[in-house]
Formats: sequence, C-alpha cells, structure tokens
Amino acid sequence: TTVYVTHDQREALTMSDRIAVINDGRIVQVDTPEQVYNRPRSLFVADFIGESTVLPLRRRNGALMFGDQAVKAEHPPPPGGDAYLIARPEKLEFVTGDADPDFNLFSGTLKEKIFQGEALLIRISLADGTIVTSRRATRREEIESLPDIGAPVTLGLRASDAIVVPRESA
Repeated sequence: TTVYVTHDQREALTMSDRIAVINDGRIVQVDTPEQVYNRPRSLFVADFIGESTVLPLRRRNGALMFGDQAVKAEHPPPPGGDAYLIARPEKLEFVTGDADPDFNLFSGTLKEKIFQGEALLIRISLADGTIVTSRRATRREEIESLPDIGAPVTLGLRASDAIVVPRESA
C-alpha cells in the first residue's frame, strides 16, 4: 500500500486506484478515480476535480429545475432541497435538428472559441448570462462544423452525463 499526496489532479486520476478528497482537514469522498470524477458527492469535489460549469437548480413540485426546464439525471440527489447541476465541458454536445429525448437542452449564443492545442474550448452564453464551456477536439472537420461566434446554439447534456449534487447548507 502506498499513500501519495498531490494537488495535481491529472496525476491523481492517472496513478490512483482510490482517491481521497480532503476539505479543511476532513475526508469528503474516497472512491475510484472514475467515481470521484463522474459521481462527485458534493459541489466541493465536483469543483476540485476537473473542469465544470455549475448551474443552480431549484426544486419545484418534486422536480429539479433550471429556469423553466426540468433537469433529467440518472442519479439525482435524494429528495429534499435545491441542488447544482455539474456539466463537464467534454460531455456537452452541440445539438442541431431534433434532439434526443435523453438530453437536457441549453440554448445560448456562441461567444468564444479558444484554441488550446489538443482541444478547443468553446464558451456559450445562456439567456440568463451564465457562461457554459464545451470542449472539442481540434480535428479540422470538428472545427469546421462549429457555428460562428455570435451564432445561436443549443447544447445537449445526456441524463447519463448530468451530475447533480445537493446544495450544502451554509
């Protein structure tokens, strides 16, 4: 058994069989790298490991809502209060035409395309002003298929990729 302490997330995800995430000296999640990344138990863990867009959700009539849209998730938090939707940039897809009913849809305006070598970071402004980021490979056909800056776009997040964590009490 080896215990290795690092703040390098990629290193931790690559080298580890199990990861312990610690906040203020308290272990908040111990799990496999895949579970810590794809099923964080709290906003802290989701924000600490990897990139993400955090969208506030309100509970209304038993459903978790982002604006007027009920959010679909395979693993919603237990019933109770409000929550956050965590959207990982690589999980958001551009949707054209008829959308898969499994998608959570977000409409906005393409604001920026940032070349980062192996990836293109795309920033979209939703109607409420929230900035959502998506990440795409830099293959020529991928880049050429993207809408122009200023164009209206719709992003889809599959229910299987939607991470919902409860709001922690202050």
